[in-house]
This record gives sequence, C-alpha cells and structure tokens, in this order.
Amino acid sequence: MNLRPIGRVESPIGIHPVEILEIVGDEHGDRFRVRDLEALDATPVLDIKPVLKAGG
Repeated sequence: MNLRPIGRVESPIGIHPVEILEIVGDEHGDRFRVRDLEALDATPVLDIKPVLKAGG
C-alpha cells in the first residue's frame, strides 16, 4: 500500500541550462563551477549535457 500523499514528489529532478565557468580535478574528484544553476550549494548534479544551437 502506498502511503505517500498524491501529487507529492520526494526528490524532483530539475533541468537548468548553465554556463560552465571552471572544471577542476582534485582529491575529491572532478568538480564543475557553473553560473545560473537554480539549486542550493552542494546539491549533487546527476548529468551534464551540451546544448547545441540551431544553425551554428
């Protein structure tokens, strides 16, 4: 039996276009500094995909 309220999502996944400012590899692994991400600090990023503009 599902006891969660209807219409509630436990961990929603957002999709946000961002600008990558820096990629750093260190003892913690690879880290990306980005601009315009709508998330709290230290929120894990699950996937990064390039955005290709039409005609160019």
